Amino acid sequence: MTEQDAQAIMAQAAGIDAAEGQEQATAAQMPTAGGVAAASADNGAMDWVIIPEMLGTVITMALPEVEAFYTTERHMMLAERLAAVARKRGWSGASSTPEISLAFGAVMFMAPAYMAYKHRLAVQQAADSQGATLDGKPVVNGAAHGH
Repeated sequence: MTEQDAQAIMAQAAGIDAAEGQEQATAAQMPTAGGVAAASADNGAMDWVIIPEMLGTVITMALPEVEAFYTTERHMMLAERLAAVARKRGWSGASSTPEISLAFGAVMFMAPAYMAYKHRLAVQQAADSQGATLDGKPVVNGAAHGH
């Protein structure tokens, strides 16, 4: 890496830091939309936004057609509500609740199996709709029924 490369990387990092600071300042000044205030850095939502993001990921893996609904703004709306409950209950943040991490970790661990199963069902439905057979017997779950 040359000195110019290092300076370019440092300039890029400084630009990212400046942009993040500007985004937070802009969000804090945004008016409410539909009665929901924009997230601010001091309301605790950033400590909890990982939960709506993970939920959105799991949901859109199962139902890709709803991906457009799960926007950053919607994640922040739920995170604000989570932060309010956390303040009420005295919780200190998502990173201090291993149970939540375990639940989401387990879901993400199982996600590939679910996606494979979902794919298998789609293949089966397509085969059923076309009357697919194997050795003259209907195909069920990728194998001839009755074998």
